[in-house]
Amino acid sequence: MEKREIKRYIFIAFLAIAVCVISQNFAVFVSFLSVVLGALKPLVMGLMIAYIFNIIMNFFEKHYFPKSSSKLVTKSRRPVCLAASFAITIAIIILIMYIVVPEIASAFGVLYDEIPPAFTKSKDFILGKLKEYPEIQEQISTVEFDWANIAEKASKLLTSGVAGILSSAVGVIGGLTSAITNLVLGLIFAVYLLLRKDKLIKDSSRLRRLWFSDETNKKMSRVLKTANETFQSFFIGQFVEAIILGTLCFIGMKVLKLPYAAMSGTLVGVTAFIPIVGAFLGAGISAFIIL
Repeated sequence: MEKREIKRYIFIAFLAIAVCVISQNFAVFVSFLSVVLGALKPLVMGLMIAYIFNIIMNFFEKHYFPKSSSKLVTKSRRPVCLAASFAITIAIIILIMYIVVPEIASAFGVLYDEIPPAFTKSKDFILGKLKEYPEIQEQISTVEFDWANIAEKASKLLTSGVAGILSSAVGVIGGLTSAITNLVLGLIFAVYLLLRKDKLIKDSSRLRRLWFSDETNKKMSRVLKTANETFQSFFIGQFVEAIILGTLCFIGMKVLKLPYAAMSGTLVGVTAFIPIVGAFLGAGISAFIIL
């Protein structure tokens, strides 16, 4: 019997034993798997952040004194380009928040001022059309729209069941703390991956050559290269599309003299990163605020 067949039989036997053990202790396996996935969440998040920022960092590396052979330039290329990638991302986020948040606050301020008069006009219109139905008129006439009354009812609803609210608040704070912790750990892991990516790629290639045959390595390299090029093209295409859509929306709204042009263009551009429905979602939110 050849060594390859022996390895195959050993693998099949090990797989059968593993399936039997898991099926007999399925609840323990599920709890163990949830713990492992929870522990790996920052690492997975770090991998995703590193992959996306690697696209931006590669752009800066191509333009950071590409023809220079100075040791200072060579050693500083990776840290400087990584810092530039994070800096430009943070600047874009701050700019988006600076454009969108004040406009949305202004829009909701308008809604707060305009909803009660609009409600009164609608009620008067309905009462005028229902003169033949005095009973319905009487019921509608008793309906009033009062922000103070709504706020009072909302506060009573929130204050009832303090224990439930406290537990919910504790849960929200705990979830927020966990999310922030995972994000910070993910960012740290992403920075490490980006700074050491050349060595990590060499080590992974060495391990693949050790574990797999040359033919399998060629197939894996082809698949990974195709997936990487496809996703990078998709990300860059979505970015360019977002800029084009946001700019066209801003220009069109300025030409038509519609309000909230900057906010709507930015919102449409940001939501355009969501495939298929993103731009429609941003346009719907903007249309509601304009209306």
